[in-house]
Amino acid sequence: MIIGDTDSDKNMIINHINDKNIHLSVFDYKKINIDNKNHYLFKIPGKDEYKSSDEIFSQGLDGIIFFIENQQGFKDDDQELNDLIVKNSVPHVIFINREDLSNTNQKIDLEDVFIIPTMAREGIGVIDGLRILIKLIEESTKKNIKKFDNKKLSAEQSQFCKLSILFHPIELENVKKSLENFGFSNITLIETKFIEKIIKRKEVYRASSYDITLPSKMEITLITERENIPYVIQAMENIANENIYEKMLISPVDEVIRIRTGEKGERAVD
Repeated sequence: MIIGDTDSDKNMIINHINDKNIHLSVFDYKKINIDNKNHYLFKIPGKDEYKSSDEIFSQGLDGIIFFIENQQGFKDDDQELNDLIVKNSVPHVIFINREDLSNTNQKIDLEDVFIIPTMAREGIGVIDGLRILIKLIEESTKKNIKKFDNKKLSAEQSQFCKLSILFHPIELENVKKSLENFGFSNITLIETKFIEKIIKRKEVYRASSYDITLPSKMEITLITERENIPYVIQAMENIANENIYEKMLISPVDEVIRIRTGEKGERAVD
């Protein structure tokens, strides 16, 4: 994404990029003030429709080229917009466009931002700046993958987990008794409906027969330590039949807190 003032030469950048794998969109931007708070709006040149900064940043941008005309200078609005880009963790570079690269009177003091002198009409500095941006995007992608892997690992190592088991209401007492025999009594019961794609059931109400596509189900949920999962499975295997749903859903739980006493972990589960 390329952003810049309405009257800037930012559109010229696209003329010097021939790689079909790189998709660039150009946007004008302007600032509005609502309730003493600044907001930035973006629109494609020649179009009337504006998009908010929230809409723009929620689109999953890979990177941004922030285009500044040297003669206009780096204004307070530009600084604020740059801070907004940083806040949203979008890789970006700043192109300072000049008619003459020897003209270096525009100085910008920004930390951790690559500033590339360019001559957009001639294409000078454009490819170099784009290569830097691509490298920043690759580094950002690697960091995000690492964060995801760490989050996944943390979830897998969670001490506690939430178990959900679905079954026919007729098996309620058998399920409760079997779980209690294995020491699991702190459970929650939920009455729910269950979609069955193939099996149709019939129920009789006031001498009339009805096809049931959403039969009633009971769901038991319980919080337990991960090491106890095999015992829950064994308890369910003891009563396994067609009325017991064949899957048990397991979700990691970061922490358990008993609100009344402030107890945490194992003490809060018991």
